[in-house]
This record gives sequence, structure tokens and C-alpha cells, in this order.
Amino acid sequence: MVMMCDYYSLCLALSMAVVMSASTMWSWGGRSYNMLSYWAGFDQLSSSLVFLVAIVTGVAYFSASEEEAGEMSMMIVFGSVIAVLIFICARLFPFFFMFEASLVPMFAMIVGWGYQPERSQAAISMMLYTSTGSLPLFLFIGWVAKSTGSDSIILLKLMGTSGGLSWFLWFAAVLGFLIKMPLFGLHGWLPKAHVEAPVSGSVILAGIMLKFGGYGLMRFMWIFEWDSCSPLSDLLLVVAVWGGFVSTWLCVIQADMKSLIAYSSISHMSFVMAGILSCTTVGWSAALILMISHGLSSPILFSIANYSYNLYQSRSMVLCKGLLKLQPMLAVIWFGGSVVAVAFPPSCGFFAEIGLISSGFMQSVGVGVVMGLVCFMSFAYSFFLYMSVVHGGTSSLMKSSGEEKSFGHLVLIEAMALIIIMAMCIDLFFLS
Repeated sequence: MVMMCDYYSLCLALSMAVVMSASTMWSWGGRSYNMLSYWAGFDQLSSSLVFLVAIVTGVAYFSASEEEAGEMSMMIVFGSVIAVLIFICARLFPFFFMFEASLVPMFAMIVGWGYQPERSQAAISMMLYTSTGSLPLFLFIGWVAKSTGSDSIILLKLMGTSGGLSWFLWFAAVLGFLIKMPLFGLHGWLPKAHVEAPVSGSVILAGIMLKFGGYGLMRFMWIFEWDSCSPLSDLLLVVAVWGGFVSTWLCVIQADMKSLIAYSSISHMSFVMAGILSCTTVGWSAALILMISHGLSSPILFSIANYSYNLYQSRSMVLCKGLLKLQPMLAVIWFGGSVVAVAFPPSCGFFAEIGLISSGFMQSVGVGVVMGLVCFMSFAYSFFLYMSVVHGGTSSLMKSSGEEKSFGHLVLIEAMALIIIMAMCIDLFFLS
């Protein structure tokens, strides 16, 4: 009875959040920033990501087992509330504090509900990486507040404070966001955290936490006008595209399902980073759409990988085979998750990747060609994952009477349907 009450209360809260954020997206658009109070404000970027938080929170809650959901519900809600505060915060110091506080629930989920003894090492690695990168961000915010006398986002935008920013200050400002996304080379914490985290932790990490980096990068570029330091943006764009290309090849050689999905997240977020750093309208719009698409599709893959793990007691693609024969419903969801992950039309990710490749060609032909190759490789490793798990002879590891979580399946199907539906109203996400 208590669990059913939790289901209904969470569904009600999520429905209210979805309605509020969706109505905001319908009512206005563009880059105009509306103040809710002295501390909070929103625009289309923040309201779209609040919408994402509402959906991912539901997927995280219902993907866990009943025992885990009951114990982790507080951490899931705590992390979601912090995420919403990050996206609507209108002042830099509170934004930074929430940005750092988001590590607390994820650290607790990895250490408290992780599966392997190495979970403590993964959690500490995550804290060290992200906290080290955030120190220059804190110093930059302090310097800005001292120089201008304010940390208000809207006042800093109106004052136009970009004139005296050197490339060193720019790099200090965005380093924490590059680690959080993460930029390839600064990604060492992410695969470990994904592999050791429980399924709800992986869902929140991929669906919400990685978007903090993209949101922070877009917000700071909007406030301080990135064009004042274009050589650095060009360098980071090349590194992001190269990192996305290398990540796709790392996906090809992975044998662990969770590890493959984790590296695919690095590849997708490298695309997002390249679109943002292109400093073009189409690149920004496509980056936002891909963040939403990845935030919905990656949790789906982590959830169904966890269902498969419960059946096989293994994440190895060598050992997990023949899912179609005994669990056809799960096999169908594997197919749907793989399709939306590779941005197959008419999913919104398809339009996002078209826009990102276009923005790449605006920078140079080489960048556009490499981004196109990354898209092709994503098809290869995603369907290799699907074919390995679903087809083939039935594995002796599979439980003969594995129980399916019908409610969890329903949530995943609805999330996939939402990705398709979003493609029909794709213009709502374009920033004018």
C-alpha cells in the first residue's frame, strides 16, 4: 500500500512538472529571459531542461526494483530538486552551490547502492574530477562579482561584461562544465561512475547530470558573449569532435553493456559541445534538441540493460544472448531504445544531428565530415549491441522464469513515444 501511494504521489508531481514546463514552452520562445523572483528566472533553455528533469525522474524511479525505489526515492527527489534549481537559478553564486550540491545524491547512490566493491573508488574519482574543475569556476564567479558588483545573470548580460575577458579567464569559467559534460580527455570519471552506479543512478547521471555541463556552457556563453575569445572556442570545438570520434571507436570494442552505453553518452555530449561551440543559431538549437533527445534515450538504454542484467546476472554481450525467445517484450524495447539512440527518423535526435552536422560544415569541411562519420559509427555499435543481446542461441545464464516489470516497461515505451512526438513539434525548441 505504501509503495502504491509513492507511485501515485510521484506520478502526480511529475504530471504537474510536465504540464508547467510544457505550457511554458508553448507560451513563448526565443532567448528572452523572464525573472520569477530575485533568485530565479527562466527562458526556453531552462524550461526545456526542467521538462527533461520531470521525465527522467519518473524513469529513474520506476526502473529500480521496489526495494531500491523505496530506499532511494529521497535521493532521486533530492537530485531532481537540485537539478530544477540549477536550471532556474538567476544568480551565479547560488547556481555554483547547486552545481556542486548535485554531486551529493549521486555520490550517495553510488556508494550506498552500487553493486561492486570498486564503487567507492568510482564515487571518489567523480568527486575529485568535478570538484577540481569547479574551483576555477568559483574563482571566476568571485572575480566577476567583485569587478561588477553583482552576480545576477540578467544584470551581467545587460552590462556586457565580456570585453576584458582573456582566454585564460574563459577557460577557467568553462572548465567545470567541460568536465561535467564531459569533454573527451576529462571523461575518466564517467564510465566508472556508470558501471558502479545502480540503475537509477545511471539514469539520473546520463539523463540529467551531464546536461548541467551543457546548460552551464550555453548560459555562460549567453551572458559573457563567447565571440570575444573565438580561438579558444575553435580549439575546444576540434577537441570535442575528435573526442566524439574516438569515443565511437571505444564503443565498438566494449564488451560490457553499461560501459558501451556510457561511452556512447560521451560521444553524444561531444556532439552537443561541438554545436554549442560553433556559436551559430542552428548549432545552439540542435545542441538543445540533442540534449533533450539524449536525456530521454540514454536512460531507456540503461534501464533495459539493467532488466537484461536481472535476467542473465551478467552485463557481458558475449554471455547475454537469445533475449527474443524468452522475453519478446524486452527485445522490442531494446530495438526501440537502440533506434532512438541512433537518432533514427522521425525521432527528434535525427533533426538535431542534421543541424549539428550542418553547423560543423559551417566551421570547416573536415569538422562536418568527421561528425558525419561519428553518426555512421553510432549506427554500427548500437545495432551491434542490439543484435548481440537479442538474437542468437538462448544463454544458459538466463533465468527460466524471469519476471518482467510491466510498469517499468510502460514508462520506457512512453518515453520512446515522447521522443517521436517531440519530432512533430520540433520548432518549439528552436531558439530565435
